[in-house]
Amino acid sequence: MQEHTAPAPVEEPRHGKAMSIWFVVALLLSIAAVGYIILDGGDEAVFAYTVSQADAIKDDLPGKKFRVRGIVKEGSIQAIPGTLESRFDLEESGKTVTVAYDKALPDTFKPGLEVIAEGELGDDGVVVAENIIAKCPSKYEEGAPTGKPMGGASHPAHIPKTLP
Repeated sequence: MQEHTAPAPVEEPRHGKAMSIWFVVALLLSIAAVGYIILDGGDEAVFAYTVSQADAIKDDLPGKKFRVRGIVKEGSIQAIPGTLESRFDLEESGKTVTVAYDKALPDTFKPGLEVIAEGELGDDGVVVAENIIAKCPSKYEEGAPTGKPMGGASHPAHIPKTLP
């Protein structure tokens, strides 16, 4: 005669105490990480000022990263030969700040251009910049586009329909 054996017990999925503990631990670690990012991230904030605003609070700026925006002063650009180092002045509302930069300046950089310098104020009152952002001059600065083809043509027949 054949013996009849009972089927092996089927394991139930674990949804008990061990699963709950790991879920709680993961949740607490996530909350702690988000809290750390929020609280520690406050020290990394970079404030932006105009030249006159930065001049008004210059005693509070040493050692803090910030951005300063102004116009490159005519005749102030000084480059150190054989290096990428340069100095220039930014001006705004009658105030001036000197910026030192040791990387290649943007292609559009020139006197009279609006620039943002990001860095820290040194003990000598010079902004030691890590980044320079030059405003791109717009081809529409002198006026809004008219919708007419360039070169004074009043009809688009002068524009070839296919490329050679």
